[in-house]
Amino acid sequence: VQLFQHFVATSSENLIVNGDFEDTSAGTGPSSTPAGWSTTGEKSGVFHSNGRVDGFGYALGGWTNATDQTISQTVSTDFGRGYTLTFDAGTYSTIGDGTLKVLVDGKEVLSLTQDDMPFGGAEQSVTFVATSYTSKITFEFDGDGNEPGDIDLDNISLVEANGWNVVQTQTTDANGEYLFDHLVADDKY
Repeated sequence: VQLFQHFVATSSENLIVNGDFEDTSAGTGPSSTPAGWSTTGEKSGVFHSNGRVDGFGYALGGWTNATDQTISQTVSTDFGRGYTLTFDAGTYSTIGDGTLKVLVDGKEVLSLTQDDMPFGGAEQSVTFVATSYTSKITFEFDGDGNEPGDIDLDNISLVEANGWNVVQTQTTDANGEYLFDHLVADDKY
């Protein structure tokens, strides 16, 4: 049995730091790690758009056939609140068969192949409910191991969502009874 609570976003503030990759103080080019982010793997890096995206972006995969290339950031969230993650993702290669996975706290919430994205990129979004007071947002590129390729990311934003959230989940006991506890008085459920 699940208990839902209706909420209205109290802020439109972007919780992601340097989601547009314009802060290049940590460097640019292959194997660079953008300010505010953590990365794994080799060859991925901040690049100047050359007209592909506005200003700077992040080439996840770095035109290699590498697997397990990641960029991640941990942000403060409210347990049980919904959030919408929006970002531009695109491929600028007609070869390669990589997959972009978006994970929240290690759980996959979105998966796109290079074929799913139009040449030149498009806005993508996914909404999730925070399961703790911090959420680790991870973008992972898994190349096919054969053909070079990458997925370019830009304009990453995480904001509170409007809607209904699961507040608690309970299992009925042998008598078919359940209890929702620690509820806030006067809130609508």
